[in-house]
This record gives sequence, C-alpha cells and structure tokens, in this order.
Amino acid sequence: MAQADILKVVVASPGDVQAERNVLPGIVEELNRGIAAERNVMLVLSRWETDAYPGFHAEGPQGLIDPILNIDDCDIFIGIFWKRFGTPVRGARSGTEHEFKRAYNAWKRQGKPQIMFYFNQRPFNPQSREEVAQLDRVLDFQQQFPREGLWWTYKNKTEFERLVRNHLTNFIRQQGAGAVAEAEEQEQEITMQHAETTVLNGEEYEPYNYYLTAGSVLTIDMSSDGVVDVLIMDKRDYKRWDGEEEVPSYYKHFQDKTSLRTSFVVPKDYEYYIVIWNRSEDEVTVELELEAKP
Repeated sequence: MAQADILKVVVASPGDVQAERNVLPGIVEELNRGIAAERNVMLVLSRWETDAYPGFHAEGPQGLIDPILNIDDCDIFIGIFWKRFGTPVRGARSGTEHEFKRAYNAWKRQGKPQIMFYFNQRPFNPQSREEVAQLDRVLDFQQQFPREGLWWTYKNKTEFERLVRNHLTNFIRQQGAGAVAEAEEQEQEITMQHAETTVLNGEEYEPYNYYLTAGSVLTIDMSSDGVVDVLIMDKRDYKRWDGEEEVPSYYKHFQDKTSLRTSFVVPKDYEYYIVIWNRSEDEVTVELELEAKP
C-alpha cells in the first residue's frame, strides 16, 4: 500500500477556549481510523502546548513557537475565538492574530492552508474594562475578516466538536486521495450514509451538513414522537438562516411532520444542510436516516 499523504493541522486560539482545543486530538484520531485511512491520508495535529518547549527568543515566545508550528507549510489552520483576543506580540495584537496572518498570507501565496475559523457565541458578561477590551478586539477581528473567507459560529463545546469533525471530513473527501476507496464507494452506489436518534429540547434545531455532488439523490427518512420541521438548504442559506432569518430560497421546507420519507436531487456540487427543527416547547425524540447516492 502507498504511503499515506500527511495533512498537517495547526490550531490557534487564546486560552479561554482550551476545552475546544482539547477535543481536537480525539477528532483527529477518529478521522485517521476512518475516512482518512480510506483515502490514504493522515492528519497530524500541531499545537504549541504539546509541540513547543521552554526557551528564549529575541522576538519573545512567539519567535520560539513560529518555527515549530511552521504555519506556512501546514494544510489546515483552525482558529478559535470566544471572549479573549490574547496577548500582544510583535506585529500583531495577539499571538492568535499573528498566526492567522501567517496562514492568510500563505493562502494568498500558495492556495493553502485551508483556513477554518470558529467563533464561540456563548453569552458572556464582561466584569472589567480589560474583559470589555478583549471582547471588543474579538468582535473587531470578526468584522474585519478577509472577504475571501467564511467563518463559522458555535454555541458550545459539543457543537464545536461536531462541526469540526464534519468540516474536516468534508475537506478530506475533496482531497482526491484514496482512489481505491472512492472506487469501492462508487461500486456500492452510496456516497453518504448517516443514522442516529437525537433528542431536541423545545425550540431547538439540529443541523447535519454534507458536501454533495450534482445529480446525486439525497434520501431522508425521519420519524419523531412530536411534530418537527425538516429543512434542506445550501451552506449560504444556512449561514443566513441559522434559526434567525427567513430565507426564501429553501430547497425544501416540510412543516409539522411526525414522519417523513422524501428524496432530493442535488442541483450542484456544494455543502448542504438538513435541519431538524423542533418549533414546539416540548422535548421531541427524532429518529433520522440520511443517504446519498450518485
């Protein structure tokens, strides 16, 4: 068997999202046992807290960290912000901003790394001027994010873990490695398959996102012990909607269903969302099966 292609993943963030940083090794290990192995690639995670070592540098600690992370040569850059922006370093307002700038400049030069940036939306009430200033810098960074980029939000560690797992899975699927595994999937005529039972609290929704190719057929089989809405939309519409904004270009919107079996022909190669939305105030248990075939 050919040697696996290495995809180096670098994570950058201040210390207030350590819980999110801590779930990344488990996600990488899981993907390396599954879809990455099928496509003959291996994810290698690099973090300063595990890869750096004590020392001195004329440019401060960041000067020690930069050559170890080697962001210019990584394949995936994961950035995370919540309420802290971080400590200033030479040439940037924080180490995280410095590392993002390196990743962004590398992307402009060579088309990589893939930059995946996440913002924690959990409510936070600043208790000091410093905390206000830190949060203001995060919001300013978000508002000034380069126009070529698309960032993502999340509400808690569980959602972050699911999002990053899905996004890395979709990225690996698009790499073109593992031709044998791809051929086997084509023979089986199944490109995506997912089944789970989930519990939605009142006025809660659960999104499932996948990269699907034009002409493939998505089948949804859903049953629940209470009425829910089922929505199908692409990534742009989901970012606009996200439970808040009415988006007229839904591909499908099935309202007040306790069971549903339907198919949807994918119009173009893109990332799509299937959203199960409990608009009632009662808890609902949903059984869901999703499958896509070429």
